[in-house]
Amino acid sequence: GLNKGFQSSYNWQLMITERALVRNAFEGMAIAGVVSLIVLLVSTGNFIVAFFAIFSIVGIVSSVLGLVFVLKWEFGMVVSIAVVILIGFSVDYTVHISHAYVESVKETRQDKTRETLQKMGVSISGGAITTFGTGAVLFLTTVVFFFKFAWVITSTIFFSIAWSLLFLPSILLILGPEGDTGNLRALAKRVTKKTKQFMKAKKHSSDHSRTS
Repeated sequence: GLNKGFQSSYNWQLMITERALVRNAFEGMAIAGVVSLIVLLVSTGNFIVAFFAIFSIVGIVSSVLGLVFVLKWEFGMVVSIAVVILIGFSVDYTVHISHAYVESVKETRQDKTRETLQKMGVSISGGAITTFGTGAVLFLTTVVFFFKFAWVITSTIFFSIAWSLLFLPSILLILGPEGDTGNLRALAKRVTKKTKQFMKAKKHSSDHSRTS
């Protein structure tokens, strides 16, 4: 009979491979997100600016994944590979804006934001145009992988510009830190100073109790 029968197909191997790619894509996004946060904290030295920047990066990634959902693409091999590359594209512009804001010598958040856009706006826009152009060329291909990759690159650049040149400067204009607010180095100095004062007061209290 058919009790000892079995089914064999290349599609089973492909299904296992695609599952692994999807799992690795989400793991890659998680790792890249953590690394991006660390890099932003080190490069800016300000946890408030780093938080705004990582929120922008999450917004870019979510926007592109939303487009993938609208286009009704399956989260298979092509999308999983493109998503990992997507993180690198989404970090680039936000890092430039964040670092320029922190390095600005202006005092008010309005002046800092204005100077940041004056310094970085043109260069970021120029880089975005060239990258968008290289991605758009792939629309002329007939290979499905390259056609989908063109969508990912061009949409990533579009949303990166929208979030890094519209959302991020807007939130910095309203809630951006001024002076030493959010500065990790200044915060570490204050904590160290408070700790020394506490230890000194504790030691003084201990010596006083011994003498009495």
